[in-house]
Amino acid sequence: MALHFPEEIVTKHRIKFSAMEGLCILLRRLCYPNRLSDLVKVFNRDISSISRIYLFMLNNIYSRYGHLLRTLKQFWLSPKDLENFCQVCYESGSVLPNICGFIDGTARPICRPTLNQKEQYSGYKKEHCLKYQSVVFPNGLIGRLDGPFNGRRHDAAILHLSGLIKELKEVFVNPDGTWYRLYGDPGYTNSKFINVGYTNKIHLTRYHKIFNKCMSELRVSVEYGFGKILQLFAFNDFKKNNKLLLQPLKKQYIVSALLANCHTCLRGSQVSMYFKVDPPCIYEYLNRR
Repeated sequence: MALHFPEEIVTKHRIKFSAMEGLCILLRRLCYPNRLSDLVKVFNRDISSISRIYLFMLNNIYSRYGHLLRTLKQFWLSPKDLENFCQVCYESGSVLPNICGFIDGTARPICRPTLNQKEQYSGYKKEHCLKYQSVVFPNGLIGRLDGPFNGRRHDAAILHLSGLIKELKEVFVNPDGTWYRLYGDPGYTNSKFINVGYTNKIHLTRYHKIFNKCMSELRVSVEYGFGKILQLFAFNDFKKNNKLLLQPLKKQYIVSALLANCHTCLRGSQVSMYFKVDPPCIYEYLNRR
């Protein structure tokens, strides 16, 4: 198993189960909205045991592999790889020659919280939610996932709070002084490392319109990244069960993103097929430093 669990696991509550059973319980819980009681007949265990096995697997994967989504300093994001990403983006229609990835935010609806309701309410979405920010690359992998942030936060504020720009200064700058950039929607602002489309529709020239059209077609790839998480793990999209103080929402979403990346390593994705870039081997992705 690429996740390197022992064949037999014993929790602090003295519940014994195999690594395969634990992974199956985790995947079954996340794949579709359900109650723990729905899993009793499937796994022939009581509700308490299923809950504890699920939380054990969730916490273990988050603590051991969560760092893979917290930084861009990874082996598959070397200067050579970033240069290749720029090349495939340019060949796929990018107007800019140094775009190597895409940035976007998403809002995951939650139940109305009992505390700090205004902090979690998004005036744009008209609902309570938690927001995440991701960076997706042409090989289909989510390179970095920041969050959750309060629902009222704007994308530009989340970018500042995440500290992403500071890391881009370390990872995206070449020794010769050139640098790579991410492309995002107009919710962000143009800067050295992030480029967005033109927004003033009244004064757009023909070039500006062509630029927006070409780049927006490529930017959809980051939405495929978010979409794959919910396609594979729809439990994260079940608003009635997303209770801020009762469920480990952050761990559930980040582990789901990790597992979605693992799925991409094994089967590819719409993004990797669109750009024709193969993701790394799953064993290397999870274990290579």
